[in-house]
Amino acid sequence: MENALIRLKSTQKANTQNPWLIIAGALHDCRRLHDKDDRGHGARAARWIAEHADLIWAHFGLTPTPSAVSQAAISVRLHDVPYEDFTATDEADYARARHISDLVKAADALDRYRLPKLRWWPNARHVRANGFVQLRACAFDLVVWSEASHLRGLDSASAVLAALERRELMG
Repeated sequence: MENALIRLKSTQKANTQNPWLIIAGALHDCRRLHDKDDRGHGARAARWIAEHADLIWAHFGLTPTPSAVSQAAISVRLHDVPYEDFTATDEADYARARHISDLVKAADALDRYRLPKLRWWPNARHVRANGFVQLRACAFDLVVWSEASHLRGLDSASAVLAALERRELMG
């Protein structure tokens, strides 16, 4: 979903921040305790990312810079905080990482189709990224198709790749 959002965002800024966005998108829930009301998991993940930046960036073939680590950590920290609940510190951090924060929030919301309750599904009122409404159908298809492939016997990674190919996002 992160890559699909990036494609819709055609600014130069999006193109220069793709590696940070991919890292933030891959790790935003890495410290989640459960899929329910785990407020603060973004802050825990942001601290973990900052503490392990050298290892993480090397995994992606990149060299961490203070700016890249900061932007990724800010976006991960803020992804589980509703915009209307931002403190003055959150607002200041958001101003430094607005673009990536909006995209991580949108991608995280689009991932919610995998959750069992309709009230947990993506709600455009909580997202500011362009293209979010258009991507909801794509996200829904990817979840349904990958789950169906998994039920037919594909391992998780193969099921996701098959769904991405079917939607012509890869391949």
